[in-house]
Amino acid sequence: MNYNELINNVIWIAGVIWTLFKIFYPIASKVSLYYASKTHNQRIINLAKRADVIVSSLIPVQADGEAKKDTGINDLITYASEANIKLNKKQAGQYIENAYQFLNTVTSQLPEEGANDTTKEVTNSK
Repeated sequence: MNYNELINNVIWIAGVIWTLFKIFYPIASKVSLYYASKTHNQRIINLAKRADVIVSSLIPVQADGEAKKDTGINDLITYASEANIKLNKKQAGQYIENAYQFLNTVTSQLPEEGANDTTKEVTNSK
């Protein structure tokens, strides 16, 4: 193999590598963006679920609303830092507030205790 053949082979290999790069880079880019988006979405879902758990655990606590909210915010920030999620105090407050509103909506739609007592009486009298 002489010097010219070596140069031609190097140029041919570089061309093949460049062609493969041009073909597979857009695909790899899309796959990596999809994976990053999916991971980010899962982190957001986990953060929202954790806020729901924190708020529901603070309901029986005997304290005023602001103290409960501050405790919830601090707990959520602690969780986020453990899970490597960037979260500031304002964002944590929004998650806690949304979880509180969601929990209030759900509990207000549940029937009150004793609401089905008349149904039980009718059923028992038959």
